[in-house]
Amino acid sequence: MRELAPIYATYAILIVDYGVSPLELSILLSAWSASAIVFELPSGALADRLSRRWLLMSACLFKSACFFVWMLYPTFWGFLCGFVLWGLESAIRSGAEEALVYEAVQRERTGSHFERVFGRGAAAGSLGTGLAFLAGGYLVDSVGFGLVLVISIVSPLLGALLVWTWPGFSSAQRRPPKLSFARTLAGGIGSVLGSRVLLAVVAMAVLFTPIWGGVDEFLGVFLLEKRPVSITFVGIVYAAATGANAVAVVVAHRFVVGGLKRVSAIYGLATVMLFGSVFFPGPFGALPLVISLGLNGLASILLDGLLQRAADDATRATTASVKGLMQSIMGIAVLLLCGALAGTTDWHTAVLGACVLAATLWVATGFLLARTSWRQGN
Repeated sequence: MRELAPIYATYAILIVDYGVSPLELSILLSAWSASAIVFELPSGALADRLSRRWLLMSACLFKSACFFVWMLYPTFWGFLCGFVLWGLESAIRSGAEEALVYEAVQRERTGSHFERVFGRGAAAGSLGTGLAFLAGGYLVDSVGFGLVLVISIVSPLLGALLVWTWPGFSSAQRRPPKLSFARTLAGGIGSVLGSRVLLAVVAMAVLFTPIWGGVDEFLGVFLLEKRPVSITFVGIVYAAATGANAVAVVVAHRFVVGGLKRVSAIYGLATVMLFGSVFFPGPFGALPLVISLGLNGLASILLDGLLQRAADDATRATTASVKGLMQSIMGIAVLLLCGALAGTTDWHTAVLGACVLAATLWVATGFLLARTSWRQGN
């Protein structure tokens, strides 16, 4: 329900239709990323001290408020305010959601099933996103942006209502926090820097996941360079990539054994597939691209599980937010790299640059893992 927002498919068109220039649109998208970065660590520390369930409800409300502001004030400043709210929603959710699910499965004495439960949730989100993409363009063509915005406002509200019905898996059932807000924040950062296992998990998540996130952002323009690919075909590929990701995260719990070496092997295969998307001609490059994006989703869930098992209870959400913060920074760097390459050459060169970056990092991490004795599951 949280992801069933049909405005996803057309929000850039909506913004431009209201007179926002391309430069202003770039500023808005940058503000979106920047707000998520600013709020990431503070929201994680809050999730370690307050009810994670109530924070997730608040995140849904912030997302709904974003689209409500857009509907009331469709101006540059209204869109800017909405993007800041959306960035706040992403930051609040990233740390609290992982920690809450992990603690819930631990209470049921099924901690080894974190990947299965969290993967099903991620698959449900992919389903909502896919439906939003499929419905958004059609609804705008049929009835305009008004109904699309209304649905996008209501869906997160229904998501908040569903979270409200959950059992109280929150700080109220844990011992009262002994650390202050500042010490919780510092503790989350310190736990990552002070633990070889956590540092390795976070490093792999930061170095690899944003590469595929950047490729996903440029998927449409990349595919359109492959003649004779149409916009309709691009939409089909987006839907296929969403489906591949949903399948991958659902079966992630079957690949837990092997720890970081297993994750590294998955990223190696994903990198090979990404190269295939560049060199395969025409629409044939779409298949390895879809497989590569699905493998990234699989690896991401496995890394989340490794992080939650190694994290300390007192700073569990903050630790996840440290990972999210660094991923956002790396993601901006990947976007700038691809944009610069595409600006001087073309989008195929940009994706090839992402391939080379992924391959270089994979060789380096493989060398380090081969020289290090990792316990199973770490």
